[in-house]
Amino acid sequence: MQRVVSYANLAPGGYRFVVRAINADGAVSATPALVSFRILPPFWRRWWFIVLTLLTVGAAVFALDRYRVARMKELDTVNRKLTLEYDVTRLLAESNSTVEAAPKILQAICETLRWEVGAIWDVDQHENLLRCVTVWLQPEIKASQFEEQTLARRTFAPGEGLPGRVWATAAPLWISDLAADKNFPRIVDVSKDGLHSGFGFPILVGTEVVGVIEFFKRETAQPDKALLETMTPIGAEIGQLLVRKQNEQALRESETRFRTLAETASDAIITIDQDSNIIYINQAAEEIFGYAVAEMLGADLTMLMPEYLRHVHRAGLGRYVETGRKHIGWSAVELPGLHKEGHEVPLELSFGEFTKNERRYFTGIARDITERKRAEEALRDAREERFRELERVRKQNRDRLA
Repeated sequence: MQRVVSYANLAPGGYRFVVRAINADGAVSATPALVSFRILPPFWRRWWFIVLTLLTVGAAVFALDRYRVARMKELDTVNRKLTLEYDVTRLLAESNSTVEAAPKILQAICETLRWEVGAIWDVDQHENLLRCVTVWLQPEIKASQFEEQTLARRTFAPGEGLPGRVWATAAPLWISDLAADKNFPRIVDVSKDGLHSGFGFPILVGTEVVGVIEFFKRETAQPDKALLETMTPIGAEIGQLLVRKQNEQALRESETRFRTLAETASDAIITIDQDSNIIYINQAAEEIFGYAVAEMLGADLTMLMPEYLRHVHRAGLGRYVETGRKHIGWSAVELPGLHKEGHEVPLELSFGEFTKNERRYFTGIARDITERKRAEEALRDAREERFRELERVRKQNRDRLA
């Protein structure tokens, strides 16, 4: 007798199982047995799982979109920073002075960050004031009142106005509504020219503020933390580049003054590197040594020395470069030089040393003392002749008395 019924692969839903019993005589029970049951769908087909899955997928898509947007902003910030650093470095390298580079730097930053007006302020250490170096405006902007007041009539003390506060705190500052700011002395000018928002950041050398850069635009802009964080290292980079440019400019001016002085000097002025190669020599050396300047440039300094002094010079220079010990004094030393025609020239020499690009150089001043030697010899001869004359007179007097 079969007591089991099997139904395979029933779909989810409600069911009733009706069964009648049959005895051994084949009689069927009058009342059937009834069982109602329900087959539940698998959990992945239930409504709560589907809703949860949709919410999870939606949250993941939203999170990915937020990450993509944040990443794009981060990349945009990095790209803007790199672009500005490159532009500032290039502009300073291409300019002859920091004054020439200033408006170009403002233009590059304004165009990259989409601000409309920019100004650079320099710290006057003697007066303890900020003074405007230059103002730059987008071509379509008419801000004559602000530009005139900024350039010609305004200086700022520490803590005064936007640049003064940036100077005093050595930190960036953002003003969303210039009209509502209680410490903005140029409010009348920016109001007339339609400027509403501004921000500034310091130009730093180490921790010292050497200048301030400020920017303005006509629309109201809320503080951009990422932008302020970007401009802080840019300010430090500009400070380092400005100092380097100023040093380069000062060095060029110093070299120009040196060359002007050297070319008008009557003494020979010679600069050699640590390998004794002549890298600079003035016109006066032609008169002393008989060589043209072109013949001496790039040659070893020993060409201007007698043969017996050359090994002494090489050994002494090598020892000094290695140990810092001098074998002769460096002031008013009398040594012979060698003329192109082969005769020796008495010289008085003085030396100095400087370092450039981590290489050592030596500059010497050589004075031809031939005439002085002749005068000294003539004076010595005159003294000897005078001494001999006195001896003759004394001898004659002694003979008369005898």
